[in-house]
Amino acid sequence: MKNITGPVFPIPTAFDQDGNIDFDELARYTTYLVDSGAQNLMLTVGTSRYNLLETEEIIQVNAAVAKAAKQRSASVNVIVTNGLTGSTRTAQKIARAAEEDGADALILFYPERYYKDEHVIDYYKAVLDATQSIKLMMHEMPMRAGGARCQNQAHYSLELIEKLFSFERVVGMKEESGNYSHSYEIIKRYAKTHSIIIAGAGKRLFMSYLPYGAQSYLVGVGSLVPKLAMRFWHHLQNGELEEAYQIERDFEAKYFDVTFNIGWHPTMKEGMHYLGLMSPYEREPLKRISDKDRKALTDRIDELELKKFL
Repeated sequence: MKNITGPVFPIPTAFDQDGNIDFDELARYTTYLVDSGAQNLMLTVGTSRYNLLETEEIIQVNAAVAKAAKQRSASVNVIVTNGLTGSTRTAQKIARAAEEDGADALILFYPERYYKDEHVIDYYKAVLDATQSIKLMMHEMPMRAGGARCQNQAHYSLELIEKLFSFERVVGMKEESGNYSHSYEIIKRYAKTHSIIIAGAGKRLFMSYLPYGAQSYLVGVGSLVPKLAMRFWHHLQNGELEEAYQIERDFEAKYFDVTFNIGWHPTMKEGMHYLGLMSPYEREPLKRISDKDRKALTDRIDELELKKFL
């Protein structure tokens, strides 16, 4: 797997009305993304609802997306993940299965409180030792601190990141530290040599990091209309910055004005349902949005005429 560039498309887990995983819907949406030009697909602990899945279900969803994507295009990068909780042995089990099922990389979420760098490093080393070829990526978001000598939250420090990148198969990260200066340092140091995927606030945040070498980002409205995300990326590649900025202003910013007030994850699923891309059902305790919020969302989708990009 080469360094990731361009839009990265996160995939929510599809459920039926009883909260069971709908693998047909999951495969259908994966196929839609690939057929629309997506080259990078990602399963992640939040968007993919892995906090609501059992370990075996995580393995099955990882496999289903890898299979559907690779059947459509062998060149698509499929990045999967483990869960929010679980032991080192659980992470090893998920990583081995992902490797066997054809995933290119696994974002390794560290499930314990932060005490020392060595604990995190040992966790990564154990998963590397349990696998042969699958690449690992960090989920670079603040960890809950475990000791009074630490602050309430502990970032992946630059020193820890450097140590993890010393492993040959640790090739990048999903960067969502929420700290602009910390993100800036990471991008400046590693964006040219590793896959640094900017997460949060879609195109707007990504474009703010472009002068420092940012190469890829997690899409926002592109989850509904991937062709729009690919058009944005095409403009950037051609040096057409004003055209790229216009897509962000005219579509994503206006879409976020509604969705961020309601909540990104549930509005993402509802927007996909409105466009006929996935069933709207969730697994409790996650609830669907209210009728009032749904109307505000669908009115905005109609106002932006997103259906023309399907």
